[in-house]
Amino acid sequence: MDEIEKNLRSLSDEEKIKRLEYETNYFYIRVLVESLQSDELKMSMLEKIHEEDRGKIVSTITSDDIKLNYITNVDQSVSCKYEIVLSMKSDELKSASLDMFGEYDRQAIILTMKSDDMKIESMKGYLRFYNYLEVIESLTSIEKKIENLPLLQFPEKMEKVLKNIRLNTDEERMKIAKLIKSDSLAIIFIKEIKDEEKRIAALEEIDDEQSKKDVIITLSERKRIRCLSKIKSQFLQDRILLTIRDEDVKTEYVHETDIESLKYKVILTFNSDEKKLKLLEDVHFKDEDNTATIIASLSNDNLKLKKLEEIKEEQNITLIKMSLSNREYQKENFLIQQPTYSEIGLDEEITIGMEIESEGYLSKYIEKIKKILKRDESKEARGWDIKPDASLEEGVEITSPILTDNQEDIEDIYMVCTMLQKIGNETNERCGGHIHIGSNYLKSKEAFINLFEIWGNSEEIICKI
Repeated sequence: MDEIEKNLRSLSDEEKIKRLEYETNYFYIRVLVESLQSDELKMSMLEKIHEEDRGKIVSTITSDDIKLNYITNVDQSVSCKYEIVLSMKSDELKSASLDMFGEYDRQAIILTMKSDDMKIESMKGYLRFYNYLEVIESLTSIEKKIENLPLLQFPEKMEKVLKNIRLNTDEERMKIAKLIKSDSLAIIFIKEIKDEEKRIAALEEIDDEQSKKDVIITLSERKRIRCLSKIKSQFLQDRILLTIRDEDVKTEYVHETDIESLKYKVILTFNSDEKKLKLLEDVHFKDEDNTATIIASLSNDNLKLKKLEEIKEEQNITLIKMSLSNREYQKENFLIQQPTYSEIGLDEEITIGMEIESEGYLSKYIEKIKKILKRDESKEARGWDIKPDASLEEGVEITSPILTDNQEDIEDIYMVCTMLQKIGNETNERCGGHIHIGSNYLKSKEAFINLFEIWGNSEEIICKI
């Protein structure tokens, strides 16, 4: 600020008006008008100001009523009106002026309001829902933010609001978590609770099991495993167990819990056959299905056969035999009728894949074997993979490795079906059997066209078959 401007601003309103009668320098004229203390005098001198600068002068006026009257009755550009409205102190008058503006300017004006209630009222009345986010984020009351979260409609926007809220104490985090209706959003604060016992206590307010699981895996391993019983979903229990590495923690839990199904699940997570057998001796399961499944999960065939003598139920005996990798033993048990193998002349370059779905109450135990008809005892050995299938009721899907037209692979198909029959699994209208033929055999465009033509001509017959 130069010396002249400083002197001009220090003049009284009366002296400024006299100076304006002869001042020709526009910059000084603007300084004089802008620095007038009286709102009425400013308004009376506006004609001396260029039109594009009048908004800046009106913005310095104290009275919001004069500002509103000006933008309502005087033809001004939108940018000039916008500047004046932003300078208003009254939230109510700001809200009353919103009709004059487009969506973007409305949002910016609402963001300058001091009252949370006025922000929310103006937002609902003048903005479309996809422009609510910044307004809700700007609210000073955390409770108001949470109360209006549903207006955002999209979970990712709600989450953004919550993640930007900073709380200092566990008590605050627990209080706010209780206010949030959605479990998946409430856990944003529950996971931040420093005291693990309080974090566990907060789980009681959560019904959604996936959200519970997401909190549980943030706990120390010892507390994590003790929360397994809070989850009913078998799948989510397994997900939690996968995150626990400390074998001492798992061993302690097997000995201290009274829930047999959880003892069984934990024992299955050990890699060592020796450890599994030691715990099996300590536990003495009442349910033989659990014992048989743990034996079937062992790596060593000789150990499996030794423990097989302790199993009484025929289906559990079958389960353990299914898990063996010794091919001759498998043929002895599951290639019962010695079917005749006939070569049909299928080109040995043609590859085939199969998926066999079935249902039965032992499916959940079968899936723990993970792989059958392995060519050796290693985990990486070629074999038929087993996995659960959510489209089935107590079902399981068994998927073949890449097969070709040779006696060993054909025998495997027969043995898989025999295994499922002997263990009591069945097929029904929910089950499917899929055969995939490798496309690597089709080496030209003409070969693909030929396939489509054959399928097009034969589809009805093939489906009936």
